[in-house]
Amino acid sequence: ASPGDGVTLKLYWKAKNAMENDYTAFVHLSDDKETIWAQHDGEPKHGRYPTSLWDKDEIIEDTYELSLPESMPAGEYKLFVGVYLLQSGERLTVRDEQGTPLKDNRILLHRLQVVTR
Repeated sequence: ASPGDGVTLKLYWKAKNAMENDYTAFVHLSDDKETIWAQHDGEPKHGRYPTSLWDKDEIIEDTYELSLPESMPAGEYKLFVGVYLLQSGERLTVRDEQGTPLKDNRILLHRLQVVTR
């Protein structure tokens, strides 16, 4: 990707259980200093299908768009994802395969190389 580009991300969520709350998803593109250069926060399916309606074991396909700023320097960036309660900002706990909570309750999805043209 290059500064000024758009990046499309397709996520697949799976509800392990039915949920009472409506969560907001976030996608953050950060540098090594944790500066967020691009982000998208919003309810899944652009607010048309809140998490409280999801059934156990249902898989939801969801698309997110990020716009990279023109001022973004070249380098490697980390793409993180997670969910939180909008009212409190509290993130849903994220655990690794061994059940250990992940730092900042977010998942590192991908490393994105940004190059200037």
